[in-house]
Amino acid sequence: MKNRILYGIFLIVLSLCLICYFINAYVAISFPYDIDYGEGILLNQAKLFARGTDIYRDISNYPFLVGMYTPVYSLMSAFFVKLFGISFSIGRAISIVSAILIGFLIYKFNRGRTGREIALFSSLIFFASPYINTWTCLFRVDTLGLLFSLTGLYFVYKYENNKKVYIAVPFLLLSIYTKQSFIAAPIASFLYLFLKDKKRGLAFIGLFGSVALILFLIINYVTDGEFFLHAVAYNAYPFSKRMAILRYRDMISSHIILFGFASAYTINVLSKRERNLFVIYFILSALIALTVGKAGAVINYFLETIAASCILTGALWDELRSRIDRESLSNNLVLVLLLLQLVLFLHLPHTYWWRLGPDKAAAISNFKKISSYVKEAGDNILSQNASFIVLNDKTYLFQPYEFSVLQRQGLWDQSKLVKDIKAEKFSLILLYFDVNDENSFNDHRAFFTNEMRDAIRKGYYIVEKIGGTYIYMPESRRIKS
Repeated sequence: MKNRILYGIFLIVLSLCLICYFINAYVAISFPYDIDYGEGILLNQAKLFARGTDIYRDISNYPFLVGMYTPVYSLMSAFFVKLFGISFSIGRAISIVSAILIGFLIYKFNRGRTGREIALFSSLIFFASPYINTWTCLFRVDTLGLLFSLTGLYFVYKYENNKKVYIAVPFLLLSIYTKQSFIAAPIASFLYLFLKDKKRGLAFIGLFGSVALILFLIINYVTDGEFFLHAVAYNAYPFSKRMAILRYRDMISSHIILFGFASAYTINVLSKRERNLFVIYFILSALIALTVGKAGAVINYFLETIAASCILTGALWDELRSRIDRESLSNNLVLVLLLLQLVLFLHLPHTYWWRLGPDKAAAISNFKKISSYVKEAGDNILSQNASFIVLNDKTYLFQPYEFSVLQRQGLWDQSKLVKDIKAEKFSLILLYFDVNDENSFNDHRAFFTNEMRDAIRKGYYIVEKIGGTYIYMPESRRIKS
């Protein structure tokens, strides 16, 4: 009886978490402006692709833009931009649908080995994670990339003893051509198959590697070598061990029971020298997530590890239930610990309905006011926020964060941009800080170099501050007025 009560409570809490996810998804899709810095950049890439413009171009001339990722997500978004117009809802819908399919795949992975109950619970835990709740509703590449990775793993898992296993290859290729860091699933597939059957494993990685290389050479040739520079060389951002440790610590502290269960199952499998596809995937994804110390990296680097943890948590729970009585204290302890994990998740209210709810009307009003400046200013506008430019169908000229990093690495020369700022060639500059305030600038130093800031300070004045956005116009205009 007590066990049924615990199961009932657990299911109710998980269901509430799922409802919160869909509320969050609705708020994200219905919110017309950017929620995350990278969304505007990706929407701009989708717009460019929709109009037949290459995003991997020479960065010595305007527009100063970096195609940070491999192109699948932007191309998919471009298809819908062409159909429905420029909107953040398009990319967010792709991510949300991808997340739902990921939840279904987690269910399928565990349903093949466990009961329906555990398979369902392990799937719902995925949506309860605040990292998943937050990131998988954004116009960002990661959720679609994760879907392709897990789909590839599903076919490896289903057809490991069959020639149909090669069906996995196109999906694994799509994953790395959605985001180049999604290499855990291809490597896990190869290692697993190689340990079972060396010939099949080598054939699998040979097919994957050769097609991946051919695609790379074709895209690189078509873009005159720029694809390699954008997707590889310009992505070599500075790495901080301290930041990697802090972000990893935050992830583990908020997912400690989920991560702990997955780790316990992994240790058990390794101690018995068993071959397990998802254990290999969990280990590789956890290792790759250490790159979260790279400048600009955030919680998206943990999506694979969280998904793998959900799969392995279900596997561990099922193994424990096969050894102990369903009504035993040990089984109840698993339920209590997972309930505690859900409580820990509630301490991280990163959801958009929580953050945007009270300020949504003000944010929309402020964006409209800023848009009125953008519409009147022509096409020569610099903006820290891409969405101000893209949603008003203007030319996005400069990605501040990416190019400030490239300048500091010696991979880009800022002199042309600084010269044009000094010459007041930009009719409008939109920033999230006051260039005359040292403390304000320090909070955004990663986005602009000292030379850029000094040029803006000398040649532009603040017309108005709308919300958190400072509107700058050339000093010459103030003198004339």
